[in-house]
Amino acid sequence: MNVIEKMQHWISRANQLLKEHNLAESWDQTEFDSWIQDPMDDIGYTLELLRAMKLSLSTKATDSLANLEKNLRGIFPEAVRQYRESGHYPIDAGRKVWPESFWWR
Repeated sequence: MNVIEKMQHWISRANQLLKEHNLAESWDQTEFDSWIQDPMDDIGYTLELLRAMKLSLSTKATDSLANLEKNLRGIFPEAVRQYRESGHYPIDAGRKVWPESFWWR
């Protein structure tokens, strides 16, 4: 399984748990970070690096990253909301420590 497929697997799993309103009860902060926040960071830093170095990816890789980012944009706000409402775990999300170009900042 390549990196993009692995990210998509965990995004799909998070989406399933969100629909069941069971994400906060199933995943702790470490899992949220590893399978939601870290992929967002990885994509954001990859895109920043590509821009800074004036590089480009193949169309397939660019499309895959765009699809991952779209999926993350779809689940991130709801995931944070469910965690905060559940009171189970403190979710450290959306801190202003990432570059301004990162949409979740």
